[in-house]
Amino acid sequence: MSRRFWPIWLATAVCVAAELVLALNAFHPAGEGWPAAVYLLGVVPLALGWLLAVRAPASPVGAAVAWLAASLLVVPALNA
Repeated sequence: MSRRFWPIWLATAVCVAAELVLALNAFHPAGEGWPAAVYLLGVVPLALGWLLAVRAPASPVGAAVAWLAASLLVVPALNA
């Protein structure tokens, strides 16, 4: 992969870490919040960010959408 994809790779790593925290919290006996399946919806904007980055590599929009997906998952993970 090219160096231009590093922001999206980083956003993907953040999304995976946040998904792990949210999934562990959802299966914890005292865990509160939404079911773990709801947090999988964060994968949709992440996939869209990857699609935009691959189709238009010069545009920063793909990375911005991928970071939007990361923020959608990190905020609830910090409150977990």
